[in-house]
Amino acid sequence: MSILCIEEQQLLEKIHHSICQQGAPKIITIDGRSGAGKTTFSHHLCTYLNQHNVPSHTFTLENLYQGWNGLQAGIKQWHRNLNNLSDNPQSPLIWFGWNWDTQQPTGPHLTTIDPRQTLIVEGVGATPPHNYQAPFNVITCWLDMPSHHRKERALNRDGETYRPYWNTWAEQENLQLPAHPASHIDYIFSPPV
Repeated sequence: MSILCIEEQQLLEKIHHSICQQGAPKIITIDGRSGAGKTTFSHHLCTYLNQHNVPSHTFTLENLYQGWNGLQAGIKQWHRNLNNLSDNPQSPLIWFGWNWDTQQPTGPHLTTIDPRQTLIVEGVGATPPHNYQAPFNVITCWLDMPSHHRKERALNRDGETYRPYWNTWAEQENLQLPAHPASHIDYIFSPPV
């Protein structure tokens, strides 16, 4: 059952309260479509948790996307790493990046995970598969916003370089993301426009 949060502060407090009740999660995922505010919120959450004695750090799935047509490949990489973390919570993230200038893959890269810290993973496709069985606590968040507002935010953030690819990326999101993610999301938040 998802909890709908109206204000960011409310969501920060609810996540912190959940951690205090259940113990620190290994992973918090921040998912949603492009331009929904995932990166901004993940940084606010990380700061808030660190200020409230929950050591945390962030990892962005943008590192994993294989170009403008690489959403599915990035999500698959994340799911492989998630399974590795399930098998061994001290396992590093091993991933291939993308050089946007040369349009070529990079890596493999290695990101060490401190098992004493909460890992906040943000990006399109961050939510674990609905049948995922974690040996540790996972909190899932979905950020939602109308498409026209998301597009405006994304273009303001990334400039005109994103405009020709907006529809391509949105089509991939339609294929990879559930239409109604609420069935396996803990918190849903619509950032202010």
